Amino acid sequence: MRVFLRAFNKTDSEIIYPWLCDQEVLSLTGGNSYFASKDYVDKWTENKIFNTKDYYLAICLNETQEMIGYLSINDIDHQNRKAVWGGLLIGNKNYWGKGIATEAATLMLKFVFEELNVNLFWAFWLEEHTASIKLGEKLGFKKIGILPQGLFKAGKFHNQCLMHILKEDYIQNPE
Repeated sequence: MRVFLRAFNKTDSEIIYPWLCDQEVLSLTGGNSYFASKDYVDKWTENKIFNTKDYYLAICLNETQEMIGYLSINDIDHQNRKAVWGGLLIGNKNYWGKGIATEAATLMLKFVFEELNVNLFWAFWLEEHTASIKLGEKLGFKKIGILPQGLFKAGKFHNQCLMHILKEDYIQNPE
């Protein structure tokens, strides 16, 4: 693995802020675009650090320790042993298309299934973002269906592809 995951630090907002201002980066995410001030991102990052229902983890290079992206595991339900893939963003464009997202997602699945003991992990991806859907399939996610017009972003509605992976499927086919 070329990357590792770590908890957010307050200073990560300095790195994250330019990514949240980059329309090319944001166009690939399943979240809504919004105007983000530096103060807002500082507070957002701090809130993620102290949140007990979600994990926000920095994606860092082993070689340099540089943060190049982040991911999140959301709505963790320990009683029912399920959680939501909140997102994975490689903000540093120098690392797009190099397999880094696959490595980070593999580490996330290991954490989700082996440490959090989740049984059901599911995700919504933009239907037109085929790279995310292919990544999910590569990791063992199965398509459940399409949520029509589930997201309003950039002035139009977008369909969302709903996918899931069960712990038993992860165990049979860990990356």
